[in-house]
Amino acid sequence: MKMERVINEAYEKIKLIKIQGATNIALFALQTIEAAAGKQKLSWQDIFRISKKLALARDNEPLTRNVLSMLLGDLKDDTSQPAVKKAAAYYKNLIKTNKKKMAETASALINNQGIYLSHCHSTSLEKAFITAYQQGKRFSVWQTETRPLYQGRVTAVNLFKAGIPVRLIVDDTAAWLISVYDDVADIQAVFAGADVLCRDGWVINKVGTYGLALAAHEAGIPFYVVASLLKFQNQKGSEVKIELRPTKEVWFKKPKGLKVVNLAFDKTPAKFITGLATEAGLIKPEEVYQKAKEFYPGLQDRFNES
Repeated sequence: MKMERVINEAYEKIKLIKIQGATNIALFALQTIEAAAGKQKLSWQDIFRISKKLALARDNEPLTRNVLSMLLGDLKDDTSQPAVKKAAAYYKNLIKTNKKKMAETASALINNQGIYLSHCHSTSLEKAFITAYQQGKRFSVWQTETRPLYQGRVTAVNLFKAGIPVRLIVDDTAAWLISVYDDVADIQAVFAGADVLCRDGWVINKVGTYGLALAAHEAGIPFYVVASLLKFQNQKGSEVKIELRPTKEVWFKKPKGLKVVNLAFDKTPAKFITGLATEAGLIKPEEVYQKAKEFYPGLQDRFNES
């Protein structure tokens, strides 16, 4: 019963976005499985059941699905507590190592005296900005607040604490600041993370990303995505179902009968993406499929196939 409580509480935290960011969700899922294995002896089917519950808590989280799928592959012959602990540690380290590699790649895109716009909260993108600052580069960031849950405030606070000049803006301001007509910000590049990397180079990210990519394209400035190839999902962008969140996140006490739509993500076509900073370096959208298969040849989604 205690183990089930741990799993159910973890599921709710992921579902209700108490854990923010794809990387943090994946790390949290690994920690949860490790904790469950510490409470009682688990069979492979037990670990599969727990993994599936956590992996499918949200629709657009392939990083968690891919990592837990690989974890299950490693535990096929041994599900003892030491084996689970060792496998979980390996994938936690892989995620952290990839984040460091992505930060190094993305930091090379950040110039001294540059002015950049960032959307939502991506721990990988955040680390890239902080890495560039620690390299001695001095630049500023305009950060969207990212309604309705204000994840962008997390990025703004963390960059501020790191000493990086950052301005928080409402989401509706961003496209204008990117445009050639703006005389306030002089944005030189737009950065975003991604929750899903599709096989045709499209990316799925926090709603609002598509509009920023369009604005950057129109303004003739780069639009970069910072994301791990572990977020690869073997679907075209047009095939991916977008998660609908509860309407109360937008308007808790809306008038009865008034319809509210709360899309969690949107889709950005490959043609609007200048490049992706990944563990494979800076790649073009059309290289995503090849690089994902090259780096993770055994990648498979065990949960949506069952």
